[in-house]
Amino acid sequence: MRGAKIVKLFSLYSIAYKEYDASFKKEVEGNVLPETKAAQIEHANKREILVRIEEDEVFYTLLKQKAEGLLERFKERQMNIYELLEKLYLAQDDISNKVEGQTKSGLKPEEEPYFNKLVEVFEGQKEIDALKEIAVEVHQFIEGWVTSTPDWTRKNDFKRTLNAEIRVLEQERKMYKLKLNK
Repeated sequence: MRGAKIVKLFSLYSIAYKEYDASFKKEVEGNVLPETKAAQIEHANKREILVRIEEDEVFYTLLKQKAEGLLERFKERQMNIYELLEKLYLAQDDISNKVEGQTKSGLKPEEEPYFNKLVEVFEGQKEIDALKEIAVEVHQFIEGWVTSTPDWTRKNDFKRTLNAEIRVLEQERKMYKLKLNK
């Protein structure tokens, strides 16, 4: 029941964002100077990243660094305003795709932040498919335990139980790997 409400809210939000995105692009195109367009897109991207960084810290941090690098290259005259504008539009498209629920990993939008963090932590140490599997498990675990408990950060008993359950899952995963290696 709760999942259906979340999906419905997400789809309504996605529709509203598409409408906002289309009107914003029309507004930007109304500007004559490419510098004005670039400044407006840059500001919108920075704002969107600031608002959404907690949704997927890895994705939005990388996007922020990419945008800062683009501006630095432009300031150092390594690219012209039209190249900057093109790259800023691409960054804006990345944000739009993320908000609309499209993922590069093929996972659900709710699972991808876990996957991105795992990729960042285990860079080059584990296979992508294994990280996807772990991301799905982590999301299911959090959905089952944390989401159903309001104000869980303030409940010490809940946190103790949660930590114990995480340790059990870790042990089960280690045992499973040992069985596979035999």
